[in-house]
Amino acid sequence: LGMERPKRLSFEALKPGGYGAGEAPTLSDVMAKAEAYVMSDNPHDLEEGWVVVMKNGLRLKVKTEVWNMIHAWWSNRISVKTMLPLLEDARINQVPFESIRECLCGPCATEKRNQNADALKALLDQLRPIYEECKKDARQALRETRNQSLKELKNHSMAKVFQVLRGRRGWVDAIPEDVDVDALEISSEAVRFLFLPRAERAERELQGILDAAALEHLETKPLRAVLMCLEVLPKKATLKDLEADLQKPIAEELLPLISAKGGTVAQDAGARLQAVLRQREEAK
Repeated sequence: LGMERPKRLSFEALKPGGYGAGEAPTLSDVMAKAEAYVMSDNPHDLEEGWVVVMKNGLRLKVKTEVWNMIHAWWSNRISVKTMLPLLEDARINQVPFESIRECLCGPCATEKRNQNADALKALLDQLRPIYEECKKDARQALRETRNQSLKELKNHSMAKVFQVLRGRRGWVDAIPEDVDVDALEISSEAVRFLFLPRAERAERELQGILDAAALEHLETKPLRAVLMCLEVLPKKATLKDLEADLQKPIAEELLPLISAKGGTVAQDAGARLQAVLRQREEAK
C-alpha cells in the first residue's frame, strides 16, 4: 500500500502466553490471529499478515482482514459495501480517517491514490448519518411493536430486522416486559437490512453530483450525442466502437464516467450520463 513494508512479528505473538516445548502454531492459529487483528491509530503499525511455511515446504501467505479491507480501497474498489467496515467493524471503525488516508496514500502517492482517499472520505461522511438513522429507526420500530408477535409483523417493512433482533432471542410473541429496548444492542446485521437500500440510493445521488461537476464545462448537445450512441451499442462494446459511432474522439472529461477496464464502455455509463442531463434539465 502507501506504507513501508510492515515489520515481521514472531509466531510467539500468536498465542497468549506463547507456546510450550515442542509446540508450534498451526495454520488455524495464524488464520484466527489474522481475522482477529485490530488496527491501531498508528498507520505505521499496520500488520499485513504472515507467511506460513507448512511441513511439506508449501508457503502460504495469510493476510489480516484489516489489510484486505484497506487493500480493496487502495485497489479502487470503493463502494457502499466495501466502506461498511468503517461504520460497523470494531477492528477498524475506531481508527481516525487520517490514519486510513496515510495507509492509502503514503508520501509518494499518485493523484489517483489521493482521489481514492477523498472519494472514500466523502462516501463515509455522507453515509455515517444514514447508518445512525437506521439504528434509531430500528430501535423505534422495536418500541412500537414490542407487544406484537412476529407472525403479526410478517408483512412489516422491518420484518427482517425483527427476525434478527427478536427471532434469534426467542421473542416470538412479544418482547419481554423486563427488556429495556433503549439499552438493547442493535446488531450490524439488522441495521444492514435498512442501511444498504438507503445508502445505495444516497451513493447514486452523490455520484450524480460528482459527475455533473466533472462535466460542467461540456455542452449538452455532445453529451446527448454520446448518450444516443450508448443506447444502441452492444454489450461489452469498446471505447473505439463508441468513437466510431460518434465519428470523433470522446471528450477527455467524459472518459472517467463512461470507461471500464480494458478500454470497454462501463455498464452504467448510460444511466450516469442520463442523470447528468436530467440535472441540467431540472436546473433550467
